[in-house]
Amino acid sequence: MSRVDFRSTRFAMKAFFYFLRGETVAEKKGRGKIASLVEEIVREPVEQAGYLLWDVDYYKEGADFNLLVTIENPDREKPIDLDDCEKVSRLLSPLLDEAD
Repeated sequence: MSRVDFRSTRFAMKAFFYFLRGETVAEKKGRGKIASLVEEIVREPVEQAGYLLWDVDYYKEGADFNLLVTIENPDREKPIDLDDCEKVSRLLSPLLDEAD
């Protein structure tokens, strides 16, 4: 399941994608390793789609582990909109499912 959260900064609107995973993934690898692995998997497809990969974070919140992928528009004057989020989410979901 994925969820999108928009956060505005002084410079640009960024999109945060949350990919929710169970604890079994965290048991297999350390959280830092997961974030690094996901960054390697998604960087090229995100950039080929015309966006910048801002950050990848994997963290625990309550009982869930969350994967947070942050993208940005290369034209910092143009904010990320819902269509951009949908495009990247649909691009990343099968890649992450395959890697999981």
